[in-house]
Amino acid sequence: MKCKMTFFLVFALLSFMMSDLNVRDAIASNETGKVHTVVKGDTLWDISETYLENPFLWPKLWQWNDYISNPHYIYPGDPIKLYPPKVMVRRPVKEVVEDEPVEVVEEEVVEETEEEVVEEEPVVEKKEERYNFAELRSSGFINNEELKNAGKILESEDKKVMLSTGDIIYVTLSESDGAQEGDLYTVFKVGKEIIHPVTKRSRGRKIIALGYAQITSTNEDLATARITKSFDAIHRGDLIKPKEDITENVSIIPTSVELNGYIISSREDRSTFGERDIVYIDLGKKDGLEAGNTFIAYKEGKSVKDKASKRRYTLPSTTIGRLLVLHVKEDTSVAIILKSVEELRIGENIKSELD
Repeated sequence: MKCKMTFFLVFALLSFMMSDLNVRDAIASNETGKVHTVVKGDTLWDISETYLENPFLWPKLWQWNDYISNPHYIYPGDPIKLYPPKVMVRRPVKEVVEDEPVEVVEEEVVEETEEEVVEEEPVVEKKEERYNFAELRSSGFINNEELKNAGKILESEDKKVMLSTGDIIYVTLSESDGAQEGDLYTVFKVGKEIIHPVTKRSRGRKIIALGYAQITSTNEDLATARITKSFDAIHRGDLIKPKEDITENVSIIPTSVELNGYIISSREDRSTFGERDIVYIDLGKKDGLEAGNTFIAYKEGKSVKDKASKRRYTLPSTTIGRLLVLHVKEDTSVAIILKSVEELRIGENIKSELD
């Protein structure tokens, strides 16, 4: 009997080890075993590519680590489980009740079955992709007409050189403004002119948001306001315009129309940019764009010539990044780079991700 039970236990153990072999193969070379500790620069995409040998399986990692509320926000030190959750199932064991012995009866031997670990088949639920960008502020462009109608900080209550939160300012307003007490305004300065990298035409001037101000009283074309928030130093002569409603929470909204455009600038004025950088694209409301639309950044395939046949072939295009539209203007939009596999530059091609 002991030999039979020993054989059964060895056989069950070998079967369990073989059933788990495929998953273990994916992480066999990693020293940390079943858990990866996040380091700076890690993404679920990269971790999935390393351990599961397929970056597109990153939703499984998200599902297995349900403490992650947003898959695009993981932080150094976070433990990432590389296995699906396991459910312990105990098979029932007959209870042996010992009574007062009346006569000697050969006891029935009851074999206890081993606890069996049953792995749940991973089911990747489609979660709503939702992002929060409290730092977006009022990035974007301003056209010549908007610039002409902008107000200006004329003076401040205190004779300080640099103004900040809580300071009282006096601003000029255009006749068409219609400002009322309580209205919120964006304080800004104008950056450089943006020239389209392909058409070479002006797309407006960049806005550099400095803070927000709230109107406290109005008097014809002059108003008094209080600076409610400052992101940077504010000076006399800086401009103001009505604050736009920019939602901080953006959900993915599929597009049904194929749109093609270009990255025409970035918020930080760098020559190259990558994940989490804010960029500007040459598509807007007039193109049917709305916040939540996503785009693929790609490089067009090169044209090559077959020396033998003299025939030319165009190689497939290569995806190099993914963008999410955060805020839409009439003919330009603000987007964030969610993923990049190489550095992106001004002039990169983009196309909408279709539903």
